[in-house]
Amino acid sequence: VRLVMDEDGRIVHATPAFMALLPPDVGPLPGRPFRDIAAITGIDSSRMQFDRVSAPDGQRYIVGSLAAED
Repeated sequence: VRLVMDEDGRIVHATPAFMALLPPDVGPLPGRPFRDIAAITGIDSSRMQFDRVSAPDGQRYIVGSLAAED
């Protein structure tokens, strides 16, 4: 379950597994701040791991992975 954000925290891409966690009325995610989506849906960001990655073109992204529940 992953999503990709730009360095400003705006969502660039979300996997289908991430989208399945969201209510159907959330709407399109690209361009929206992750913090807004987390607040609307109740996703606990403390359960997520965030990694910074650089693309070959030099663009930097943040990849968020949701940890499995115990």
